[in-house]
Amino acid sequence: MFDQWPELRLVGDRKNWVRNALGPSGGDASGHRDGIAFGALYLNRGRVGNRQVVPPAWVDDSLVPRGQSDFNDQLYGYGWWMREFAGEPAYFAWGFGGQYVFVIPRRQLVVVTTSSTATGEERRVHRRSIFELIEQIVAIPL
Repeated sequence: MFDQWPELRLVGDRKNWVRNALGPSGGDASGHRDGIAFGALYLNRGRVGNRQVVPPAWVDDSLVPRGQSDFNDQLYGYGWWMREFAGEPAYFAWGFGGQYVFVIPRRQLVVVTTSSTATGEERRVHRRSIFELIEQIVAIPL
């Protein structure tokens, strides 16, 4: 999908992407740089440099809450979860195994974390630890 936007400069090795019934997914080929590029794309309302690669209306629409988790009351749009960190509105993409792309617009901040794709209780602990860390980063006065 992102091959049509070379401006994003994604570096993941697409030949190793996992394939499923819906097509390729990032699997272990996506990394920090790809996550930062994707987060920056949304932070900049679909712009990369001087080029509009995703319509701003789509970015805006994708960040409108469309549902809510039964487990943690977090809101969900088109591919993005929404919540506050230290009182700052934020949205984040949540991938398999605890891979995250956090965007905190008022701070002009994108934070990416990668993790093990192993399943188990440690994933829940990992999620809580990552959220606490993001909360601490955002709470730092500018």
